[in-house]
Amino acid sequence: MSIVSIPIPEDFDFNAAFDKAMKETLAPVGRLEMLKCKPSLTGKEVETLYGIPESSLRTWRCRGGGPKYYQPHEKGTVLYEHEDIKEFMRKNRIKR
Repeated sequence: MSIVSIPIPEDFDFNAAFDKAMKETLAPVGRLEMLKCKPSLTGKEVETLYGIPESSLRTWRCRGGGPKYYQPHEKGTVLYEHEDIKEFMRKNRIKR
C-alpha cells in the first residue's frame, strides 16, 4: 500500500473549510429541529418532517380524509398540528 500525497496550498484555511463543512452537514438537522418547535406546519413542512408527501395530504383533504387540518383564511395556507399528524400515523399504521 502506498500513501498518496496531495499538495495543499499554503493559504488554505482549514478552520474555514471545517466551519463550512459543518454548516452544510448540520443545516438539515437544524431545519428539522426548527420544524419540531413550530406549533403548526404547512404541507411541505409535514413532508419534510414526517415524510408524508404533500400531494397525498392534498388528495386526502379533497376526498375528506387524511389528518385533521385547519385553514385560517379562505383559500389560505392549510396548516397541520403535530399531534394530528402523529394521531393519523398511529391510526393508519399497518399491522403485520
